[in-house]
Amino acid sequence: MIKHYGSIAEMCDAYIAIGGRANSDIVRKGYTGDTSLVPLAEAMIAEIEHQIETPRMGWERAPAGAFAIVPEVLAGLPTPMRRRTHVPNENAPITIIVGTASSAGLRGETFQRRGITIVALVMALARIRPISLHIMDPSYGLPEADGSPGETVIMARVNTTPFDLATACYVLTEIIFTTTVAYGLENHVTGRVTWPTGYMENQSKYYDGLVDRMGLKREDTLIIRDAYLGDPIIARPVEWLNDQVRRFTSNNEEALAP
Repeated sequence: MIKHYGSIAEMCDAYIAIGGRANSDIVRKGYTGDTSLVPLAEAMIAEIEHQIETPRMGWERAPAGAFAIVPEVLAGLPTPMRRRTHVPNENAPITIIVGTASSAGLRGETFQRRGITIVALVMALARIRPISLHIMDPSYGLPEADGSPGETVIMARVNTTPFDLATACYVLTEIIFTTTVAYGLENHVTGRVTWPTGYMENQSKYYDGLVDRMGLKREDTLIIRDAYLGDPIIARPVEWLNDQVRRFTSNNEEALAP
């Protein structure tokens, strides 16, 4: 079963409905985000931004720019100039699904830096393509009607239009939100919180199947599994960022002037 909430607030509503504490700081920040994390996120992003490769550029119309289109100048159009800028491809949105659980050895600042690195990726990719961001935690589930092993996947959308930085920072950097709200919802459905059947044996196969069941295209989807020891997002953040940017950047980097 995939339970997909339309927002983090909707996910918190569901948690309260099963008896979760509505007045807890954890739930409150689920509704408001954590603005105290925004300066930290912005500082870390600024620290690595110049190292992130976002090569897709194009020419767009502007009142001032590198060169003029003579027929448009003669016609008196308000934007006869062309300037270079990052050009999103509206026909190819990217879906980013982030596992927000963590192995026992990762906590605190390490998990926080991982979350900020993912925020930096969202912001970098948003320069070149539309982004849809979701958090996820897969868990054991009751068997399906046909007898096959089941699972309960808790998912929630994080707003990216405009990008809700305070909420993204909170749910991606604070493990306590997942262990309280997501685990609480999973436990309500299944009676326990543990990995789905077959998850640990072949995670790539599991996630490919999840993408297929959601009706998404694998080439336009990035699933970031739960944090673990040796996680490249933690060990090699800039290298990981650039690997993802290159993956989702068109091979055709020629800028076409109208």
